[in-house]
Amino acid sequence: MAKHRLFLASLAVVGGLVFGVPTPAHGAIDPLAQVTFELTAASVQNRVPQNVDPPASEWGTPAWSFHAFSYAFSPCFANRVATSVPVNKCQFGDTSASKTMVLLGDSQAFQWLPAFDSWGSAHHWKVVVLSKAGCHPWPSPDYTYDEHKSDGNGATAYPQCPAFNAWAKSKVLAMKPQAIVVGGGIGTLTSLAAERAIGIVQGMQRLVTAFAPLKSKMVMLGNIPWFIEDAPSPNCLALKATKATSCAMLRSLMNAPSRPLMAEMTKAIAMLVKGKVLPVIPVVNLACGPVKCPTISNSTVLYYDGTHLSRQWVTHVAPALDQLLEPYLAGN
Repeated sequence: MAKHRLFLASLAVVGGLVFGVPTPAHGAIDPLAQVTFELTAASVQNRVPQNVDPPASEWGTPAWSFHAFSYAFSPCFANRVATSVPVNKCQFGDTSASKTMVLLGDSQAFQWLPAFDSWGSAHHWKVVVLSKAGCHPWPSPDYTYDEHKSDGNGATAYPQCPAFNAWAKSKVLAMKPQAIVVGGGIGTLTSLAAERAIGIVQGMQRLVTAFAPLKSKMVMLGNIPWFIEDAPSPNCLALKATKATSCAMLRSLMNAPSRPLMAEMTKAIAMLVKGKVLPVIPVVNLACGPVKCPTISNSTVLYYDGTHLSRQWVTHVAPALDQLLEPYLAGN
């Protein structure tokens, strides 16, 4: 079980300033309020401390991927050519539990696995992860793999994605889980263009319909800020070790025309919520304060790269994710 690292001190020192941690009258610390407080403080944190985690000595080395991204190199995260994962090896949480949750999607879902592992252990759920790189779980007219080329020609045909999704759908229907959590990034048509919000909504409607006979609780993970147009983590922090606030993003940019991929995904999520297609967990609140989305909080680097949170930060905010999930999974 992944260990939660929750700052329980009544004072936090960030960027040379002292901030009081809000403590409810009954003495318990509210995990989500705690994370909001930390992210607000991080928005004015300028200095990258020496005891940063993951350590600066790993930045730019192979060790960075191994230590900073979810459960790196797990067979449960299918690579580009794979069309299945070994389900018997992809069970987390309380593997002997009678209740099962499926975590289904691409790397945007897989990045949260350390937190779901902890959640499953704490609440006695088996968590089965079915995930594939660059392969969102909702049906699309076009499936492409983004090779992240700057000339705009980096997207290629990706037939392994619909093959994986068909396999995953059959496994979910056979498992009959009590809950299904889906997550995914926007599909790319070229490196500079993406599918439209309406296509994501229509695809999610089809996915919800496909799983409706199971009568499972089904929720979607919202999107986090994507630093696609920025220096990927932790490069910016390395270059601006005393000006870390310049590596942060304004939260308002998540729906700005200047960030078209992120804006279209944000629009799709708003449409899904408004249309009551399925509940969407606002995980953006685990990456952003009210105004800014920082890339370091105290000594923890938030991002593994430009579009994924670090394993360290996901582990840290696991209690807050638990709190966000509770309204939808309580009573199961």
